[in-house]
Amino acid sequence: QASLDAVLRTAAELGKVRLVRLLADRGADVCSTGSTGETALLAASRCGRFDVVDFLLSDTESVRVLDQTANDGQSAVSWACRTGNARLLARLLRAGAKLATPSPHCASALQLAAGAGNAAVVKTLLAREQYDLDGRDGKWPAPLALAVQWGFPDVARYLLAAGADARQVPHKFMDGAHAAAGLGQAQAVSLVAAALEGGNLRFEARQPWGRRGGLVAWRSCCGGVK
Repeated sequence: QASLDAVLRTAAELGKVRLVRLLADRGADVCSTGSTGETALLAASRCGRFDVVDFLLSDTESVRVLDQTANDGQSAVSWACRTGNARLLARLLRAGAKLATPSPHCASALQLAAGAGNAAVVKTLLAREQYDLDGRDGKWPAPLALAVQWGFPDVARYLLAAGADARQVPHKFMDGAHAAAGLGQAQAVSLVAAALEGGNLRFEARQPWGRRGGLVAWRSCCGGVK
């Protein structure tokens, strides 16, 4: 049985929906976990295998472990947000997934989505949940700061429209050197600058995270999401 379950998880990871279906029909446990704590649903979500996720969510047993996390703290929802997969996120939410499921390193679903740069995911999250838009958890950058740092103007636009505080973007992301780094970043900087000017606001002197530089750690924890 354990061998059958392991093959199921591998098939889910590889996106082999027919094999997943066959193994499930032959008694493989869709709720089983491997050494990493991943279920078949988590493995499929991590790799963006929508067809496998869709099939697994038609099974009541998979729905029962919908919000389960692996050993690293990742849930199916956090993978959808971290990889910017709007279609996957929508399917998980339709099945009843909780956005409040803890994500690794205390990053919220909104922070993960902002770091991934998918505006559709960010829009979905903002429509469904109340978030601390300014990310004042003392550890990770505010979602708006992430959008500016990685050059995602559409994400920045949604966050500003939702009421994100433009002062949460550090000075170093707004200077000429950063604005010249890329068109997307320049556009995001322009949006924040306009918000600051329109609200007659000034930057806060401090950064909203620790001395070591949250964005370096953010890139590390998110596996280099760009």
